Amino acid sequence: MEIKQNQKHKKQNEKRFNVWKNLYTSERFESTTVNTKNLRKVVQWRMKDRMKTQTVGLTLCLNIGVDPPDIIKTNPSARLECWIDPFSMPVQKALDSIGKALSVQYERWQPRAHPKVCPDPTVEDVKKLCTSLRRLAKEDRVLFHYNGHGVPRPTNNGELWVFNKSYTQYIPLSIYDLLTWVGNPSIYVFDCSGAGLIIQWFHKFTEQREQEIEKAKKKDALSSSQTAILNQNNPTPTNANIPPVNPLSFSSPPVFVAPPPNPSLRDYILLCACGVNDVLPSSPELPADLFTSCLTTPIQTALKWFCTQTIISGVDPELVDKLPGQPTERRTPFGELNWIFTAITDTIAWNVLPSDLFQKLFRQDLLVSSLFRNFLLAERIMRSCKCFPVSYPRLPPTYNHPMWQAWDLACDHCLAQLPQLLASENKKETSAGGSFSGFGSVEYKHSMFFSEQLTAFEVWLEFGTEDKNPPEQLPIVLQVLLSQQHRLRALELLARFLDLGPWAVNQALSVGIFPYVLKLLQGQVAELRKTLVFIWAKILALDQSCQIDLVKDNGEKYFLSILANPKLPIQQLQQSAFILSVICNNYRPGQTACLEGNLLQHCSNHLSNPDPLLRRFVVFAMAKLWENHEEGKKKAIEDKTHEKLCALLSDPVPEVRAAAIYALGTFIGRSGVSSDDAEQRAIIEYRLGLTFAVVITDSSPLVRKELVIALASLVNAYEEKFKLIEKNNRKLEEQAEANKKKKPKTLFPSDTNEMQLKSGELSETTNEEQSEMEENGIHEFLWKFINSLSGDPFSSVSQLANSLIFRVKNQVTPAPKSQGSVSMEDLRNMRSPKSKQRLPFFIKPPAPPTPQSSLSASLPSIQNEELRSTLYDWSSQYFNQPILNPVNGNWDETSPIYNERRWRNQKNKELIEEARKMKNDSSVGVCSLENEIAILENESQFVTQLKFHPFETVVVVADENEIGVWNWEGGQKINAFSNMNAPGTRISAMHLLNAHDNFMIAVGSDDGVVRIWGGVYKPEPTLVTAWKALSVEGGQPGLVFDWQERNESMIASGNIDVLKIWDINRELFIQDISTQSTSSVSCITSNKADGERLIVAGFGDGGVRVFDKRVGNKFGMVAHFADHKKFVLNVFMPHSLDKQIISGSTSGEIKIWDVRTLRAVRSFASDIKKGEQIMTALAVHEYAPIIAIGQDQRIKVILHVNTTNFLTRS
Repeated sequence: MEIKQNQKHKKQNEKRFNVWKNLYTSERFESTTVNTKNLRKVVQWRMKDRMKTQTVGLTLCLNIGVDPPDIIKTNPSARLECWIDPFSMPVQKALDSIGKALSVQYERWQPRAHPKVCPDPTVEDVKKLCTSLRRLAKEDRVLFHYNGHGVPRPTNNGELWVFNKSYTQYIPLSIYDLLTWVGNPSIYVFDCSGAGLIIQWFHKFTEQREQEIEKAKKKDALSSSQTAILNQNNPTPTNANIPPVNPLSFSSPPVFVAPPPNPSLRDYILLCACGVNDVLPSSPELPADLFTSCLTTPIQTALKWFCTQTIISGVDPELVDKLPGQPTERRTPFGELNWIFTAITDTIAWNVLPSDLFQKLFRQDLLVSSLFRNFLLAERIMRSCKCFPVSYPRLPPTYNHPMWQAWDLACDHCLAQLPQLLASENKKETSAGGSFSGFGSVEYKHSMFFSEQLTAFEVWLEFGTEDKNPPEQLPIVLQVLLSQQHRLRALELLARFLDLGPWAVNQALSVGIFPYVLKLLQGQVAELRKTLVFIWAKILALDQSCQIDLVKDNGEKYFLSILANPKLPIQQLQQSAFILSVICNNYRPGQTACLEGNLLQHCSNHLSNPDPLLRRFVVFAMAKLWENHEEGKKKAIEDKTHEKLCALLSDPVPEVRAAAIYALGTFIGRSGVSSDDAEQRAIIEYRLGLTFAVVITDSSPLVRKELVIALASLVNAYEEKFKLIEKNNRKLEEQAEANKKKKPKTLFPSDTNEMQLKSGELSETTNEEQSEMEENGIHEFLWKFINSLSGDPFSSVSQLANSLIFRVKNQVTPAPKSQGSVSMEDLRNMRSPKSKQRLPFFIKPPAPPTPQSSLSASLPSIQNEELRSTLYDWSSQYFNQPILNPVNGNWDETSPIYNERRWRNQKNKELIEEARKMKNDSSVGVCSLENEIAILENESQFVTQLKFHPFETVVVVADENEIGVWNWEGGQKINAFSNMNAPGTRISAMHLLNAHDNFMIAVGSDDGVVRIWGGVYKPEPTLVTAWKALSVEGGQPGLVFDWQERNESMIASGNIDVLKIWDINRELFIQDISTQSTSSVSCITSNKADGERLIVAGFGDGGVRVFDKRVGNKFGMVAHFADHKKFVLNVFMPHSLDKQIISGSTSGEIKIWDVRTLRAVRSFASDIKKGEQIMTALAVHEYAPIIAIGQDQRIKVILHVNTTNFLTRS
């Protein structure tokens, strides 16, 4: 169950596979946006209209001693009413006793109910009772109980029977009148023969009432229309005999106004003892009001009925009345049975009813839910007496549900001990003078029901999935939470269930788990803390509206206390930080409560924690605390929290860096700030804007995307200033364009001329504008910063930046040609001219805009859905995924992905071994350059890059902009796609990543941009990531690179004098190594078989240099080969050649170098005839004896054997 055990199992699988590392496969590369299609919709588990039933009317038509004319009773017959024998006392006393007993029984299910009893009533008595009940209930539900054991069954005309005042006649009571008097919402209990007929008449009379109301509405509407027409046609009566019309009697024009909405006429619930043609059972072993007994005293009724069904000997049904304990005391026999009964009936209902019906009948109303639980028992018991209770809403059959067997076992277990318990109790009462103090010397053996059901739940968890039926024990787990004995185990199993996914959380919420886990937060039981925090993280990951309930019950204090203790397990800290971030998310009471709970200080204490997930979510908690919350921002300024977050902009984990930028972005901006605070806040926000400049070189698109959104917050706060900068830029561009038309164009204008031009342009502006521009130098720097992001190689970043730029530009007076729609190409070109001027660091910030002038004006124009960050929502999805047992097909031994990877790994090992044998096998023969096995025609341009796939018969080729994937064995082109280069740039480097698995293609262009393409066999490959690895002022960097997959690093260089090393996992630049050469680097490789410590670089002057990255920056070069006279095309250190280097130059010369002797061991010339094109590309297979040469528009694939016979002529 522990996360550490799962991680250990994963590492064991990795070791067993002995696989290479997979690069660019973490979640942030798969998707950095929230996929709403995959998000689980929260079920409606909260009751919108929670009901109360506190007004109860009991109508008892018993007429004791007189049998109804349509009923022939058996002899002996059932006699008990509310467990009272009416014939054992005078009639009136019996009637009063029965009414009082029934009142007490109902009060047990709803203590606030004060039932009104109406014994042997007349029609007027019933009307008076019902109208008073509705008046007291107002909009709540009314319960009307009808006992018709002393009157005939309901009539076919929709009538019940009551009495006249002298009890000499049966008087019909119309169900229509009863409906009208009681009103809605309501619940009716009919305990009489043929009660099912009442349901039919309820529906019929309801339809009749609806039709009557509809007719009345139409009549009133017609009358109002006629009155309006009359008023329009006859504004002033001409007949003197007609009295003057009161002008207030009509409106102008009068409109029919519908009455206020009333509860639905069908908002009633019916519980009927039997069907239309059924007669109530009269078995003498059972009470006469069996249906009522099932509804009001279910345990007593169930045990007595069980005694008639069981084969246990020695159990007298009369002993059931002496069952020890109270229903609320779960450690007594009575209380335990009641507890089990509640769990079983809840479970049955939850498993057979639709979710909405279950919520309405079993969660909306305390009294209704109790009656329906007991109704399930009534269906089972009365069905055995050939009587079939019915209800509205209609329930599916539940009498034969398997859980009833568990109930029978619980009854059996209790009744088997009952005689000894009572005997022991009697002895103890005698010795104690008649006072009850326990069960005597006999110890009551508690039922194993809950323990066994938890075991069944645990078994389901081992094999359960979303596709299977949900576990039927889930309502039982809810009941077990009430018991301290089983609570911990129940919570642990519940946590495992919730970990299956959002669907499981929905199931738990719909069954009613929420109030139980909310109440548990009031305690401080240490052993529950771990599981309880996990459960709350799962709940809030799905339904963030629970934040309201948490704050209402001061639940945030529980999680603040956990976050305040750094010694607690890291998982609890992670989950608590997430929970607190949700509590603050767009909820002001939550922000206020957490601010008072010192959340900022607690989070600050964890910013240096080694766990990246904890760092990320404490940053999110800070962000959510001060987002749109001025008090939170003021506290952050006091504590200098924003400065602490700036340190995380260089965090080794990209997600943490992105979270830090997100938090700082939410920190920027204000509303309702006093002028005293405004200047200080402006200084802080400008400094943050300058600090963001260090992030622009970050190689993670996730980070750069948040950077654009954070800068948008800054633009939004100072929009007018940025508009002014753009306005001035546009004026400069227009003046420059005008000057170009006046002066002849020069091909290469000098920097001096350009500066003079700009100086002249600036001189034309007014002194006031020039002064303002100087004051706003910081805005100009930030605006250029934003414009530079518009050319980001990753589309989602550049689109956001272009959107922000376009909106600011669009608010400045638009140019005449910019009417209509704007294309993405236009957006890309909307960058201001780059300036080499540096921003002075001591610039007095301009006066900040007032909230009225800036914030209100800018919100509609700049902020919108495009510039809203989804990082928090995306990160929060982590807690929606399995955590205790992560579902990872890569390491799940039963998954197809795992088996595919296992097969591929084995195949790769076999291919490597076969290649090694081929290399050393002299029987293979010697092949010359003319022995071509494939010629692949590249139809577009010259081939500049070639890469063999080490394990498949695939070669990847590239020209200036397009990448082609070929099957060299069959000569077929598998796929081709564009690298999306910027205009004027070309592909300069290429490498295959994850070749042991689903490989990706790393492509470098000569502007310094690296792009990683995945899904290269698909028609439209995916751009996994992209960033600018090199940057050279005044020219193109001419990027070349090599990838060290085992060390998760990339070496890049070009028209610079250093080798730059990037950490792929961190997505950060980490090291420089000096090339000690003035020539540009043309190619790079490294020793893959020896810890990737040695780096080999080819140069444009024909040199080949070897570097050791362990030595350091200045002294990294350890060897230099200078035999090539031309530009070095490529260098290789393949596995097939131990400690040897293969290099090739444009002259067609290929050399093999020995690192140990520092000299060339062989030298060959490729087959280039005089007058033909020089060699343009060279590739060597990593394991197999295969080489490819690019020449003109052809790729030649040649087979060689070993270094001795390599490339010799036949």
